[in-house]
Amino acid sequence: MSNTISPDVQTSPPRWLAEIERRTRTLRYGQITVTIHDGRVVQLEVNEKTRFDTPPVARRTGKF
Repeated sequence: MSNTISPDVQTSPPRWLAEIERRTRTLRYGQITVTIHDGRVVQLEVNEKTRFDTPPVARRTGKF
C-alpha cells in the first residue's frame, strides 16, 4: 500500500480562499463581497471603512 497523494487532490487552499484569509487579517472595518458565476469564485470586492472616534462629550452635545 502506498501513501502517495493523487495529483487530483488539492493540498493547498484555492487562491481565492488564501486571498480572503489575507484580506480578513488586514481589514479593520468593512466588508468582503465574493462574486460567484457558474459555481466558481470569480471576483472579490473589499470595501474598507475608516471610523473616527468622537469624544463622549461631543456625542452628547453634538459639538465637536
